[in-house]
Amino acid sequence: MFEVAGVLRRLAADASQRTATVQIARAAQAGQRLNVVCRWVLNEPDAAARVGKIAEGPDRGPLPQEATDVDGALVFACLLYLTRHPESAQFW
Repeated sequence: MFEVAGVLRRLAADASQRTATVQIARAAQAGQRLNVVCRWVLNEPDAAARVGKIAEGPDRGPLPQEATDVDGALVFACLLYLTRHPESAQFW
């Protein structure tokens, strides 16, 4: 039979654990590393030019898929990630 009091005690004990598990520590470290890599990509000297290649210009439309600059897409994805648009960053 389901014992509510026992379940609540186990939940409270689990919540009171103050030591992070290995998975939580790795996830936090991965997030920090992703931030560092994104900042590194955005600080490259040609980052703005690469994003410009994938942007629409006033006299031309978007680039066809085979001409898309992969490095420009990476720069744009990093910009989106750091501005808290992770879903859009994953798309790019």
